[in-house]
Amino acid sequence: AAGAREIDARGMLVLPGGVDPHSHLTAETPADLPPGGIVENYTSGSAAALAGGITTITNFVSRQANENVTAFLDRNIAFVEKFGIADFMIHVNVG
Repeated sequence: AAGAREIDARGMLVLPGGVDPHSHLTAETPADLPPGGIVENYTSGSAAALAGGITTITNFVSRQANENVTAFLDRNIAFVEKFGIADFMIHVNVG
């Protein structure tokens, strides 16, 4: 492919990217975050994961009982597309 580069990995161990099966990332920092509280967002969380060899992240998100499922999924997919820098799967908690 155009712009592709070849890396000579002879004598090295080459592994596929890992998968994080359970994370809790957010699109925005909550307004009620207590002082010293830590929240990973889609950008910082996926950057940290990539630095550690994780290329796919499963993010758990919770839908409120009165939220439309389609609108909820569309909103979360938009967050991933806008802020995520790794590959994502979304796990929806519906209960």
